Amino acid sequence: MAGHASWVEYPKLTTVFKTLMHMPPFRNKSWWLRIVGLAGSLTALACSLQTAAAQTPSSRPVFLLEAVDVKGSERLPEGFLADELGLSPGQRINEEDLDIARTRLLGSGLFQSAQFFLSKGQAQDRVRLVIELEDDSGVLGPWAWGSSIAVLQEQNTDTSLRNPNQIDPYGIKAQIVSRNLLRHLHRAAVQIDMDGKGILRGAQFAYGFPRFSAEDAQFDASMEGTDGVWRYFEVLGFGTKGHLTWTLDRLTAGSFEYGVALFSNQEKHMRLPGFPDAIVGPRVGLRKETRLLSFRTSSGYSYTMAALLTTEGLRHMAFELGGAYSTEPWSQASLTLQSENLSVGGLSLSSRHSLRLEQALPVWHMASDPLLYLQGLWGHDTYREVNYAGTEWKVGLRFHSAGFIADLGLTYSLIPHLLKEMRNGEVQP
Repeated sequence: MAGHASWVEYPKLTTVFKTLMHMPPFRNKSWWLRIVGLAGSLTALACSLQTAAAQTPSSRPVFLLEAVDVKGSERLPEGFLADELGLSPGQRINEEDLDIARTRLLGSGLFQSAQFFLSKGQAQDRVRLVIELEDDSGVLGPWAWGSSIAVLQEQNTDTSLRNPNQIDPYGIKAQIVSRNLLRHLHRAAVQIDMDGKGILRGAQFAYGFPRFSAEDAQFDASMEGTDGVWRYFEVLGFGTKGHLTWTLDRLTAGSFEYGVALFSNQEKHMRLPGFPDAIVGPRVGLRKETRLLSFRTSSGYSYTMAALLTTEGLRHMAFELGGAYSTEPWSQASLTLQSENLSVGGLSLSSRHSLRLEQALPVWHMASDPLLYLQGLWGHDTYREVNYAGTEWKVGLRFHSAGFIADLGLTYSLIPHLLKEMRNGEVQP
């Protein structure tokens, strides 16, 4: 009777296996970290694609629109929203089109609810669409202003610094956002990150056209800079990044992105050590997001694949691969696994992986809707002779009220040895 074979029955295979494990790439710890990071990203991507395949809609009834009526919102001009959604009389629509429109409305951050009703039209074989909206009181005014502030206290096991296990003063991240500039769904955001000593560690500016438009194209511009030495877990490869991006949304596989990008490490205080000084060129990519990214993240998935192209060959091109998966493990809880990777040719890899658990609290529900969160972050970077990794844990409380989001938390970091030396002034970036 045949049984299970073992390695000892194949001495030649055993010898080959041992020889491979003693080869330099397999003995290198950073090589294994690369493989683990890439495997995590591919796993998240595979789960995302599998979920997407399972959710592929079947054929649905098609309706011919006679008219579209939008009611209940005071934030948008009459008739503007229907035009932006691409819903007009004479158009043929099905339930999938309505689901997409509803998701986009709720994703705009302007509305508490969006309900769609179909009724018979006056003409034969035509329907009338009524969209009833409820403005979200969590954003302020016609321009839908919002703001957030995060107060974080950091403790790191930096034994090479002058004060081991030092607890720094509270650092602050502040952001102001408008989701409806000029009452035409234009978006803008400004954010600053300042540590407890009053030193600027990061800044970001973003501006975007409506997330949905009749032309099916969305434009976004952003510029951000982050101090990679003091904000290591928030930097992926480059401390300064700029994007001019156009997005085509209505694709089955996701959103196609094209535009221009700048990745730079030339600014002294906004860089990640070891990576190239700058890469500039056209950027193309594919992205899909099925989650509703509001105060609480809904269940779903996302993935991103992109390339920043240059004329200097593959060795100088930047490649991005990322994925995220969110689920509800129990009532009022959210668990999110996320992985982001950026590579310059085959010489480098910058990876950030995180696991975040959020749990809503039953108290003060009407006033602030608070939630507790616990997050673990892992980072690894390698570029030629430079190789470093770190870990960070965060625990905190988030709540929101009247357009304002607050985040009070504590972080505990194990930063790479190279960054410890740079913080202590022993090594120049």
